[in-house]
Amino acid sequence: MNFQGGQGGQLDLAGSNQDRIAVSVGANYRPTSFLIQRNQSIASGRTEGENLFVNVKDFPIAVARNLIPADNLNLQPIAGNISGDLAVNLDKFTGSGDIAIAQPRIGRVNAESFRGRLNFGNGIASLINGELQLDEKK
Repeated sequence: MNFQGGQGGQLDLAGSNQDRIAVSVGANYRPTSFLIQRNQSIASGRTEGENLFVNVKDFPIAVARNLIPADNLNLQPIAGNISGDLAVNLDKFTGSGDIAIAQPRIGRVNAESFRGRLNFGNGIASLINGELQLDEKK
């Protein structure tokens, strides 16, 4: 770990096998780059200006289970592996990107795949061209 107030810093942790967490932040404490890898799951990103470009490959969506209110047990469990590319404007808190989820599960609903384009801004998220494939047949 290397950090100095007002100048930014880096954190680079390596575990067994290919596991790694690496983050660099700039003087404004915003991320300039990151890499999270666990086995074959990878999330990475880099900042260009006010935009953070994120790429996710085979990342377990179950890590987002804490975002679901605990009193809504009908949405648990969640499962699947998410892949996609997102662009997030860190100044305006807006973003968009294409995502795909292999073997998605929410509660008792299982599917073969899900894909679509996400947009978010002004506190609203929207899905465009969403497609849920319930089994191997379309």
